[in-house]
Amino acid sequence: MSLSLKYTRPDAALQPSARDFFEHTLGIDTETFNQVLPRPDDLICDVDADVVLLTTDCLETCFELRNKGISFSQSPSYMQAGLSAVFVDPTGNTCLLIEERDYSEEKELNGFV
Repeated sequence: MSLSLKYTRPDAALQPSARDFFEHTLGIDTETFNQVLPRPDDLICDVDADVVLLTTDCLETCFELRNKGISFSQSPSYMQAGLSAVFVDPTGNTCLLIEERDYSEEKELNGFV
C-alpha cells in the first residue's frame, strides 16, 4: 500500500492520536501536514474532505485498510476524478482516498478506440 498526501484543509486537526494514525497505520509522513496544500482544481467530488490521499490502487488499499480495522463511510465508487472511498480518522477528519483516473473520451484504451 502506497499513499501520498494530495490535499489537507489548513485547519485539519492533527492531534497526537491522528499523527500516530497517519504515520503508523497509513505510512504517511505527517511533516507534510505542516505544508498547506491548496485544494486541487481538478478534484471534483461530493465529499467535503479534510484530507485527500492518493493511491495507485483504491480497491487494494481499501482492502488493506479494512484489515487494519478502518471502517469506510463510503465504499469505493467512481467520481469524475477517479475511483474513491471515504473514511474518518481518529480525530474526526474526513479522509478521501482516491485513485486518479482519466475518463476522457479522447483517451484510447488498449485495443479499444
